[in-house]
Amino acid sequence: MTKASKTTANVLTAQQHYETMCKVAKKAKTWNDSTYKKANDELYALLSECYSVTADIRKQSTAVVKELNTLLRDKGLTFNDGTRLETKVVRVVFGDIGKRAHIYARVLVNAREQNVTATKLAEWLTEQGGVESVRRQHKGLSPSQVKQQRITAAEKALKSVKSKNLTSAPKIDGSDYALAVVQHRKDGKKVIVSFCDNLPLIKQVLAKMSDEAQKEADTKHRSEVEATNRQLMKKLKQQTQTTELAA
Repeated sequence: MTKASKTTANVLTAQQHYETMCKVAKKAKTWNDSTYKKANDELYALLSECYSVTADIRKQSTAVVKELNTLLRDKGLTFNDGTRLETKVVRVVFGDIGKRAHIYARVLVNAREQNVTATKLAEWLTEQGGVESVRRQHKGLSPSQVKQQRITAAEKALKSVKSKNLTSAPKIDGSDYALAVVQHRKDGKKVIVSFCDNLPLIKQVLAKMSDEAQKEADTKHRSEVEATNRQLMKKLKQQTQTTELAA
């Protein structure tokens, strides 16, 4: 087989694989538009009912809530004083579903914090991108929005803090390194405004700079070897000259 015919065969094979993926994609779309969507719609409907139940319970007196807690314990539900009402309701409705109970409860809590009505919960979940997307929110903000908000707040606050001295760098258990946050100020000064003692983050940074650090270490090693060789050559030259003079 010539190189040209082999290339043509590869192109045809690749095209066949792509066409196969497209056929599967059509099935996936049908599943997404029918079975998956129906399952989501049914889940959202159940969560809407759970949401309504929690709202109704919160309207009751403290005495009623205490009686309900006693009843739930009698039925075998285990919880403590810090367990949210949403978690209790979800666990009664869905049973032992492991971590999903906390996910569903978090969704209901986020909906309550954003004043979503029970009649609009299913529609709201769809608009927000589904259960997992809502679960990751914090006070109505996505993780990326929360992160940006915190970054903005830190940048604003760090403008007025006093510079730190390297001697105040923290010693982290399990590492010989700490991270320093250096700020470039408008007057041209570079100052340390904070230290980070987060070990996972330190390890992440060390991993990122591994190649550069190794390159610098190799360069330093070569320089030291070259310097040693120069010293040896210098001594050898001196010894040779001394021998020649003695002769």
